[in-house]
Amino acid sequence: MKIYNHYGKQTIKYVALFLLISVFLLWGWNSAMPVIFNLPGIHFKEALGLMILLGIVSFFLHGGSRHSHTKTDPQYKHSIEEGQS
Repeated sequence: MKIYNHYGKQTIKYVALFLLISVFLLWGWNSAMPVIFNLPGIHFKEALGLMILLGIVSFFLHGGSRHSHTKTDPQYKHSIEEGQS
């Protein structure tokens, strides 16, 4: 039961972080973009959509993987060993 509780708490933290970043994006957009580029302000739903689009774009820019070189990857270990010699 503790495993499910741990994942539940982690999920709540990630959702809260996502919403908090969306609020900052909304505030930043509405304070800067209308003044600089004469663009209209956005609403909270639009800020959430921008966050999702930014996540998708960053996912594909990083090659579809969040961790391209992990410590368990044999090629990563091999490159570290070569660098030490």
